[in-house]
Amino acid sequence: MRKFSHHALSVCLMVVCLFAAVNWASAQVNTADILGTVTDAGGAVIPNVKVTATNTATNITKTTTSGAAGNYVFNLMPSGTYVVTAEAPSFKRATVNLDVVSGDRARADMR
Repeated sequence: MRKFSHHALSVCLMVVCLFAAVNWASAQVNTADILGTVTDAGGAVIPNVKVTATNTATNITKTTTSGAAGNYVFNLMPSGTYVVTAEAPSFKRATVNLDVVSGDRARADMR
């Protein structure tokens, strides 16, 4: 009888751990990344460009600056529709509309 109790308890603990692991894993991806490269009309990369991503449903805005290679990244963005803009002195403003869903690494290159 005692051996059966230990076996039943072990099985119950394994089931609970399995369900906890499945729930934890499914809850991991609920955001997306938006990334891209800022270039001029000739294809040369442009560093230090102000890049803004605005969620059209919530109006929440995040801003970053392109790096030395012209790259930018917005991490952990909620799913939705975004307007991404790039602005730099002496350059025309560039805008991209972008839909992202959970798990995306959506690319929005700006020229």
